[in-house]
Amino acid sequence: NGADDNGSGTTGLLALAEALVTRGPLKRSVMLIWVSGEEKGLWGSQAWTEKPWLPDGAKPLCNLNIDMIGRNAPDKLLITPTKARAEYNGLVRIAEACAPLEGFPELGSCDAYWGRSDHANFAKNLKIPVAFLFSDVHEDYHKPTDDPEKIDYDKIRRVARTVLRMVDSLQADKLDL
Repeated sequence: NGADDNGSGTTGLLALAEALVTRGPLKRSVMLIWVSGEEKGLWGSQAWTEKPWLPDGAKPLCNLNIDMIGRNAPDKLLITPTKARAEYNGLVRIAEACAPLEGFPELGSCDAYWGRSDHANFAKNLKIPVAFLFSDVHEDYHKPTDDPEKIDYDKIRRVARTVLRMVDSLQADKLDL
């Protein structure tokens, strides 16, 4: 149980970690954070963003959050903030450019989830651009039937590759976030 919420996001983050090691050194560091307590009130992200620990001189540039990325239609991927929100930013524009390269022709809106996942604390407490990638809820959401055999593992792979493409785009000398 919990295969999609949030075994899929955890698996996607592990795949990203493996890909980053294979890719080799980057201009900018990437910090992968697993936080807990999201459904209790975003506790983990609140704790980290209120007292972020980073090496001396380092500062966060942006936050990319993935959650529930392994179900629903193979080409369905949602994002927030969209152009309908004041928080729409350059990180989202990067996602919009990278997603079609991995089989997500158009990112749908999950603006309704703006305040319900961990990216919200990064935007609120650190005042940095954020993007949240999400495949939407389904009939097994928060039920004991959220099982591994219902996961689209290729979709998780493609979302992780989208994120890797985004990280690669973030290595540019000049960024418009």
